[in-house]
Amino acid sequence: MNTYSLVISKQTTLFYDILENKSQIDLIAFWNNKQNPKYFDTYIKLNL
Repeated sequence: MNTYSLVISKQTTLFYDILENKSQIDLIAFWNNKQNPKYFDTYIKLNL
């Protein structure tokens, strides 16, 4: 599984996975870039 990020705007980033074997894209999170980055790992662990 490969995780990618895409900056949508100055304040929002989209994190997603590409599952090539299923021809599928899984959206993981929309992140507010104004937040402290150290909270991202905690956010991901709670929501997966």
